[in-house]
Amino acid sequence: MPQNAKQIVESLDQNIYKTIEFFAIFSRLEYALKHVEKTRNGKIGEEPEPNWDKFAKYLKDSLGEERYNDIIKMEAAQYLTKEPPRKQIIMKDGTLKWEPLKRAEKGLFVIFLRIRDVRNNLFHGGKYPSRKKDRDRLDACLKILYACLEYDNDVTKKFKENE
Repeated sequence: MPQNAKQIVESLDQNIYKTIEFFAIFSRLEYALKHVEKTRNGKIGEEPEPNWDKFAKYLKDSLGEERYNDIIKMEAAQYLTKEPPRKQIIMKDGTLKWEPLKRAEKGLFVIFLRIRDVRNNLFHGGKYPSRKKDRDRLDACLKILYACLEYDNDVTKKFKENE
């Protein structure tokens, strides 16, 4: 194994459970979103796609304003708002640089975007949970996802279902 690959694996070692937990919860939630008509894209004969914007609207409509706002006001949601993930951009000289993500959306719409940004950064190799901010973002994402699953709705039922 190349030395740098070994270092990457070792850096994950102490945080592997949190990383696997995040991927497991995120992927299972996307599975549930694809199975609930109100939270997916796709027509008959097409591949279903999870739609996080529809999920945010679904939660807002089904929870009511107060409970919806409870999620948005969570410390974890505030953290993702204040410390959003960054994205890599290509500079004129061909190097890559991390830039803040600019999002116009508000409420759970932007929070779900940031959760997907964290997932994309982690999955596509741009970030590792060996850095404190990246671990903190993973923790924040998990707290928000678990909070969304506390409410009794079709998505939560599908998430908990055994197949």
